[in-house]
Amino acid sequence: MEKAIWLGLSALIFMSADVYAQTGALKQGKNGYSAVVQKKKAVEKDTGKRDMKTKAVINHIAVYVEDIQKSTDFYKNVFDLEVIPEPFHDGRHTWFSLGAAGHLHIISGARPGVVHDKNEHLCFSVPSVTEFISKLNARNIAYENWAGDQQAVTSRVDGIKQIYFKDPDGHWLEVNDDYPKP
Repeated sequence: MEKAIWLGLSALIFMSADVYAQTGALKQGKNGYSAVVQKKKAVEKDTGKRDMKTKAVINHIAVYVEDIQKSTDFYKNVFDLEVIPEPFHDGRHTWFSLGAAGHLHIISGARPGVVHDKNEHLCFSVPSVTEFISKLNARNIAYENWAGDQQAVTSRVDGIKQIYFKDPDGHWLEVNDDYPKP
């Protein structure tokens, strides 16, 4: 399965789950893959206590939505995300695996008409922005560059291509091609 995702401050970047699993940094459990925080063995060995300098990892990102089914279909079909079991079973939650990055939790109950700022966005990386644009076009999903020009692509100063679009609730999403090379 090639759907593990690394999460930066505002970026979700696809990586290979198999590579992480082989290194021990990713374990598969009943709810999909999860990142394992590597502790400093020397500190634990000497003191028997957990090293408090171990970095935190992201567990999940929650997105509040109006229509759970519409949003579930959107994230599942546009990003090919895998739905994983959620503990509530109340029809208000959908959880997706983001591989090593954790989970994306879609939760219903949002108020209609909330306006979201483009600066607050989730970012997914794909091998080809051009191929991803074809997927958006097939679904009649409009996209734009950072400046807001419709059907246009931003090229960052480092050559990374980016597009922006909204989910059904108006949450901004970025897709770029800062995808790890094999």
